[in-house]
Amino acid sequence: RRGAAIRKRYSNAFKLQVIARFKVKQAELGNPRPVRYVAHDYKIHKSLVTKWTKPAFIVKLEAEFKNKKGQVSHRVSGAFARMSTQRQAGGHGGPKFPSCEAALYCQVKELRDRGLPVKAYWLKQTMKKLVRTQLGEDVASSFKASQRWLFGFCTRYSLSWRKASNKKGAPVEERLPKIKRWFRRLRVRLNTPFPPPCRAMLATTQKSHDFKPCHHYGTSAPAHRHPDNEEDPNFGCGAVPFGNRYNEDEVPYMFMNDTIAKTYSQQGLERVWLCGNSDTAHRFATLVLCICCMICDGEKLYAGQPRPGVIFRGKGLRISEEERKQYAKDVYVDFNEKAWATRPYMKGWATNVFSKHPGVQRAVRAGEPSLLFMDGLDSHLTVEIKEQLFEESYTAVHAYPSQCTGELQNIDGGLGSSMKHEMLIESDSWAQQGDNIKRLGHGKVSMSEKRVLVTKWASVAWDRVCKKWPFTTHSEKLGSLLTVDGKGDDKLKLQGVEGTFTFVEDDNELPTEIPWLE
Repeated sequence: RRGAAIRKRYSNAFKLQVIARFKVKQAELGNPRPVRYVAHDYKIHKSLVTKWTKPAFIVKLEAEFKNKKGQVSHRVSGAFARMSTQRQAGGHGGPKFPSCEAALYCQVKELRDRGLPVKAYWLKQTMKKLVRTQLGEDVASSFKASQRWLFGFCTRYSLSWRKASNKKGAPVEERLPKIKRWFRRLRVRLNTPFPPPCRAMLATTQKSHDFKPCHHYGTSAPAHRHPDNEEDPNFGCGAVPFGNRYNEDEVPYMFMNDTIAKTYSQQGLERVWLCGNSDTAHRFATLVLCICCMICDGEKLYAGQPRPGVIFRGKGLRISEEERKQYAKDVYVDFNEKAWATRPYMKGWATNVFSKHPGVQRAVRAGEPSLLFMDGLDSHLTVEIKEQLFEESYTAVHAYPSQCTGELQNIDGGLGSSMKHEMLIESDSWAQQGDNIKRLGHGKVSMSEKRVLVTKWASVAWDRVCKKWPFTTHSEKLGSLLTVDGKGDDKLKLQGVEGTFTFVEDDNELPTEIPWLE
């Protein structure tokens, strides 16, 4: 038949969409026959719109979709639902009360700026009050503030139902002065001469003869500490080269919490039950992560980054040798009653992990100091741990301000969540093997097996994260690679801070030098 090759067939569901759109256009434009507008929207010929919108055709089409109970089938209801979604979004008809919605959005923004939650029932009630106040009781009685209106309002103002990711007590705007002062102190400190290494370190340093008087640092640092060549990768680094700056933090880990937290179940159930135990509801272990702020060797294990640590709950006195042999070899495992980075643990970590990292050892042999960024945890800032890091690794500690690690710290700034996500992938893979998910649900997985699994998951996940994470770019954004001359300040982009971030201000309270071992 002529034209059969190019003729296009349209489903009945598509025809119902066109009919629904036709009725919407009639109400919007006040035009009883908006044929050309609908044809243009769906890119079809006007004759098809004219044919499908005839009353007799509509009756026939709906009759074909009647099910046995005399109700419109799901295909028809879905077509009208998709059509109504366009109407809800306000893309064509627009809001019915724009001034009231604008006032409502201002209140929403005010609440969110203070960190307060905004619920659906609050939006509906507040909108009714605004309509009643601005337009009178007669108009308010006809406005239902339905779910359809709520969907359209959220679409128009780009609102969505979100899970809390920042639970700080104060918004970032209130913490900005503290953050800016931290940057200014870091720049002053980088301009401060680094103290000379201890005698024990000089005895083991291969290049100890490099230490000689320098016009900038005196006898406190090697003569090459402050390069004058702009092509040098460490130009503007100050007292600590960029490649010798590290970041350490702890990440709590709950055993397979995300793996068995959700499930497919029957619709309409008031409660969805999942078997579990305390290991999935409470912190099972703590991951201790440390990174170099510059990209290391991507071909090596963990891309040349320091190896991860795992702290389990308990004293570790009854752990068999067979279990210890099954731990991932490159994961530093320790035990304490709180499964947290206590003072004894940090001493062991500084000796067994940080000081033995090849990058730290290279810096010590070259006589170069290192800088370790950590938060204000008590075990991080004791005099003993600072002296130990300096004596063993020629490293100083620079603490982050309280309640600001989410904006400044690499691990809190996304790397820690990526680590847990990769461990979730590994745990999901394990659960799909054999009857592991049944064994876990019935409590047949022993604590020994769980500890072994966590170390292996941590090793694989950390290697995968390190080989794809942009350490240098991320550190430049958060300020870990701060320079002394202001070069690169335009790259600072803190999380939650809109616009350009600057901290160069006059601060008469800051001294000209800040000691490294204070």
